[in-house]
Amino acid sequence: MAVESKRKLPLIIKIVVLALLSVIFIFPVFMIFSKSIMTQEEAMAFPPMLWPKNGAAHFENYITIINIFGKNKYGMPYMISYFLNTLMVVVLSTIGVLFSASFVAFGFCKIKFPGRDLVFMIVLATMMIPSAVTMVPLYVIFSNLHMTNSTVPLWFPMWFGGGALNIFLIKQYMMTQPKEITEAGMIDGAGYFRQYFSITLPNTVPILVAVGIGAITGAWNDLQGPLTYISSSENYTLTMAVSMLSTDTSLNIDNLPATMAACMYLLIPPCLPFVFGQKYFIESVVMSGIKG
Repeated sequence: MAVESKRKLPLIIKIVVLALLSVIFIFPVFMIFSKSIMTQEEAMAFPPMLWPKNGAAHFENYITIINIFGKNKYGMPYMISYFLNTLMVVVLSTIGVLFSASFVAFGFCKIKFPGRDLVFMIVLATMMIPSAVTMVPLYVIFSNLHMTNSTVPLWFPMWFGGGALNIFLIKQYMMTQPKEITEAGMIDGAGYFRQYFSITLPNTVPILVAVGIGAITGAWNDLQGPLTYISSSENYTLTMAVSMLSTDTSLNIDNLPATMAACMYLLIPPCLPFVFGQKYFIESVVMSGIKG
C-alpha cells in the first residue's frame, strides 16, 4: 500500500503543477473577457472586479467596438474592413508558406545535386539574421516596386521560401518517409513534380498543419509589418486598429470594455486552427524528431 502511494505521489504533484500553470496562463484571457462584458465603471473599479455585478453581462460592447471607427466609403464599418484585410493577409501568407517551404524542402530532401548540404546550411544560417537588419532593405525594395501602403508586402515574401525554420521542419518530416515510395514512383515514370504533388505532399499533412498553424498565428498577430508598410487607414489590419485604441489619443476613445472586446476579436481566431489541428500538430512534432 505504501509503495502504491509513493508511485501515485509524483503523478499527483505533476497534475497539481500543470493545473496551476494552466490557471496562470488562462487567467489573463479570462480577465480580458470579463472586462469586455463590464460597464466602464466596473472595468475601472479598484480593487479590480473578476465578474460584472449581479452577473449582468454587457455583450453590446462587442457591437460598440465594431462601429467605433465609423464606416468607410462603401458603408462598411472600418473594423470589419480591418478584419477582412487581416484575413486576406493570413490566407495568402499561409498558402505561400505551405507551398514554397514544402517545395524547397522537397528539393533538399529528395533531389541530389552538387552543393546541396552547403546550400541547406546557408538557408539555415539565415535564421540568425535579425529581422531588424532586413527591415530597411525590404522597405526600399517594396517602395521601388510601388507596393508600399498596401497589404502586399505582408504576404508576398512568404511565397519565396516560406522561412528557413519551416523548410527545416518540413524537410525533417519528409526524411521520415520511406524512400521506397518515391523510388516506386520513379520506376512508374513519375518526375519530380509528380512525386512532389502526388506522393510526398499528401504524406506530409501533419507537418503542413503544424507549419500552417504557425503561419496563421504569425500573420494574424503581426504588428511591425503593417506599421512599417501601411499608412492609409483603408489598408489597416486588425492589430493596428487594436493598437490605435490604446495609443492614438486623437481618437478620444475612453471605453475600456470595448477595447477589451476588440482584444477578444484579435485573440480568438488564431486559437481555432490549433484547436482543430492539435492532433496533427502533436504528430508532426513527434515525427520531425525521429530522423535528422
